[in-house]
Amino acid sequence: GRDGNQEIYFVAVDNNGTPTNTDINLTNNTAYSSRPQIVWNGSGYAIVFFDNRDGNNEIYFIKINTTGTILVAAKRITTDTVESTYPAIVWTGSEYGLAWIDRSLGNDEIFFARLDTLGDIKGTAANISENDNFMSRYPSITFTGTQFGIVWQDSRNSSNIEIYMAKLGSTGTKIGTDIRLTTIDDSSTRPSIAYTSKRYGVTWVDYANTNSGIFFLTHCP
Repeated sequence: GRDGNQEIYFVAVDNNGTPTNTDINLTNNTAYSSRPQIVWNGSGYAIVFFDNRDGNNEIYFIKINTTGTILVAAKRITTDTVESTYPAIVWTGSEYGLAWIDRSLGNDEIFFARLDTLGDIKGTAANISENDNFMSRYPSITFTGTQFGIVWQDSRNSSNIEIYMAKLGSTGTKIGTDIRLTTIDDSSTRPSIAYTSKRYGVTWVDYANTNSGIFFLTHCP
């Protein structure tokens, strides 16, 4: 907020966390820019965020080198007439996988798209959660080398919020049905996912003991 409105900044740091360059404003516009996610692509970084510069919240993509020099300026990824927010991004080795909250169908759904190295959508964006009339929010995404794993919080169980997972092939085709990961009588929210060489690891905020705590589980591909 140092420029009078919310912007996305970048700084490179060394292995000790010490900045190696000055902070760089990547968005530099009069709009509200929020919730950045960053991924390493082997030679630099890609950053996604949402931004209301076009009148409603949309997902944008920026590509920079190791020192923050912009290689691909802010590029609008989504083109809804309503909100697209909270993006999550992963690098596969040749392209990006992008997940986000999309409201184009009237309720919050999790959408997915593959992006090329310049941040352009390959093929068609797909609705992953397919959950009419309920809220699917806050995705996190990873890649195993052959498939994408996406987790999110979902209200389809009506009485409480639970964590769900979907698996997608390398071309974005959904594999099987959504997998419910949590089963408590209270809410489970804000998941995050990572992949080792053998299994997925998932963390989330859980209210199982009346107060919130961080929980963890593993799941095989």
